[in-house]
Amino acid sequence: MRKAMKRYHPLLVALHWVIALMIIVALVMGSNVLAVLPNDHPDKMFSLRAHMSIGIIVGVLMITRLVTRLRSAHPPKADTGNGLLNFAGSAAHWVLYILVFLMVASGMGDVWRGGALLFVYGFAMTAPFIVAAFRAHPEMCHVSAPSVCAQAIPA
Repeated sequence: MRKAMKRYHPLLVALHWVIALMIIVALVMGSNVLAVLPNDHPDKMFSLRAHMSIGIIVGVLMITRLVTRLRSAHPPKADTGNGLLNFAGSAAHWVLYILVFLMVASGMGDVWRGGALLFVYGFAMTAPFIVAAFRAHPEMCHVSAPSVCAQAIPA
């Protein structure tokens, strides 16, 4: 007889907190460091490289987390006693997944559109899989998604 799960898989818990911390660091770096540093400042390249590296790692970890979540057993969902609140909590969770993936994809689109890989990491590559909208104006998405994400977190 199998016992009902009471906790999430330890890998999911670890990924949750590592990703949360990395997202906070990337958001702070993007809004409080990169946005205020002039392009000719000596620390700009280091900060940009760190911000981009964190974004790439967040994307890889989010894919790992999503695959682990979909393939592992998890405990029953928390019940608030209100169907609308239960739905809102579940919807907010998936909206956060989408927003994080959107941030990573728009950051990649911004990088490839501007050729930053060559300047930051020393190589260039093409990105045929980036959605055409991101190629046109990825910075709009990359700048606006954090504020939408912040509004979804309390739910």
